[in-house]
Amino acid sequence: MLWVLLLTGYPLFAGLANVLNIFLTIPSTVFSIVFRFLVVLLSIIVIISSLVGIGFNRSILFWSMSFVLWVSYSIRFFSEIWQPYMYADSNLMMFVFVGSTLLPYFAFSSKFMLPANDNIVLNWVFYALLLSGIINLYQALSIDSYALVSQLQGRVSFLNLNPITLSFLGSQLCLLAIYRMYHQFISSKISQFDRRNTLEKLGVLVGITLLVLGGSRGPALALLVSLLALAIFSGGFKALMRFGSVIVGLLILSYFSGIFLADKVGLNSFVRFSTILTGDIADDQSSNLRLVVFENAWAQFISSPLLGKSIVVDSLFGSTYPHNVFLEVLMATGVVGGFSLFCLLTLSIVGCVEVVRVYKGHLWIVLLYFQLIVFNSISGNVWGSSSIWCVMCVLIAIGVLPSSRANDRTIPHIVARKLDVRL
Repeated sequence: MLWVLLLTGYPLFAGLANVLNIFLTIPSTVFSIVFRFLVVLLSIIVIISSLVGIGFNRSILFWSMSFVLWVSYSIRFFSEIWQPYMYADSNLMMFVFVGSTLLPYFAFSSKFMLPANDNIVLNWVFYALLLSGIINLYQALSIDSYALVSQLQGRVSFLNLNPITLSFLGSQLCLLAIYRMYHQFISSKISQFDRRNTLEKLGVLVGITLLVLGGSRGPALALLVSLLALAIFSGGFKALMRFGSVIVGLLILSYFSGIFLADKVGLNSFVRFSTILTGDIADDQSSNLRLVVFENAWAQFISSPLLGKSIVVDSLFGSTYPHNVFLEVLMATGVVGGFSLFCLLTLSIVGCVEVVRVYKGHLWIVLLYFQLIVFNSISGNVWGSSSIWCVMCVLIAIGVLPSSRANDRTIPHIVARKLDVRL
């Protein structure tokens, strides 16, 4: 359950809020509070269970580097969030950082969060993404509920979701749908167009439509990198050729989705995506802003390289976050926190290798991790990007504690498999 909430909870609850608001007048903040509360509650349950007997990742390097990273970042974070120049509500930032990032980080460091080999976690995450995608796509295309916030260069925000979140929802859904088709094809030797792939095909269609509708290029790049990783890990020239055919298919599907959206809601997302091919960002306001923020964040790190300087960076329109979790760690904590993050990333890469080499049934976690790394290098922030930190913890546990797979026989895991759910 905690896996599902961390990976799909925000867009899912936002979509449900939009649906229920058709029948009931309930503020969207109520659904946000419920979502955050469930994350906090389940994280505390997992942490207490681990303290009682299940156990945590016992890697000394992991815990020492985690301590340095989060203590140094927390000191900087809590010293600034109540300053008048902060770019978001201070109370919300504090609640999200503590309840949706730090607590889940420690919860995912538990052995209990290691997924078993039965793909229950993958299935539930995919189903939740598909449900969320269908709900949000329906809302976006609905005349009654469709409420544009901006149409700047083909981007759209509606109701409770911004364009980046909308696009990344589509990117995640598309990735897991393709992976499930690939996994079924490899495991059972069935045709990729077998009727059992109906949900996966629907996932690809909904995912690409959301990706194009949001018009955000970071999630599109993250999807391409993850699919390339899938082709490489599959091995052989045929896998790369298969990857090429998948990309061509996705581009064709994106083209027709763009035509449909242009006719349906009057958006022209091709304006934004075309800059990827032409390299012309002179008239692309969001790209120019992002480049300015990156440059300012790096300059801020250079000005105070040892301990960092701030979690806030200047942009053309005031203070903001650097939109890159790695730059943010450097400019907020300096070399001290940066080195700790580097060590944790190295441990996670070891975990990725272990998955590819031994636990290939968990390859989807590696692909999702690559997707999160690319996305959070373009649009993420440290205090709110809980997914990347939690997936990193799981991969580290797999890398440093491969023998802990025996923990799948503990009573909580047995009960979870019986109920077909997992915390």
